[in-house]
Amino acid sequence: MKYSLANYILSIDSNDPEIKSIFGTISIGGEGSYLGSITLSIANPIWTTTGFNTGAWVHNKNLDRHGTATIVLSQLSETVSKFIQLCKLFYSGDYNGFTLSLSDISGNRIATGVDCYITQIPDQNYENQAGNQSWEFTCGQINYN
Repeated sequence: MKYSLANYILSIDSNDPEIKSIFGTISIGGEGSYLGSITLSIANPIWTTTGFNTGAWVHNKNLDRHGTATIVLSQLSETVSKFIQLCKLFYSGDYNGFTLSLSDISGNRIATGVDCYITQIPDQNYENQAGNQSWEFTCGQINYN
């Protein structure tokens, strides 16, 4: 089996017509990109168990699938500038969130983040070498295919 990060593409589509008309679809990844990593995390487990002093237990099911998507990019990526501009728009008004779609280069969908928002502009560091930035999105729901 083989693996390469260059074989994955994250597409970010605004659910807001105004933002969509300005930015279109933002694609991150593929060969030659400045992508460091993509991490999708669901915040809560499906099952937890509560035990009682009597020896009984209850399994509790949780259907909550909210979570985060974290994208690590080189600060040289043009996407960083787009993300900063998006944050500036959200500071100035209320807009609908984004749909994040992670696919392989063959177009097979791996996961989808529903109703996602950039949480904040990460620290902007300017040093003697280019660094990476972690951009976090909060997502209403994360679905794996």
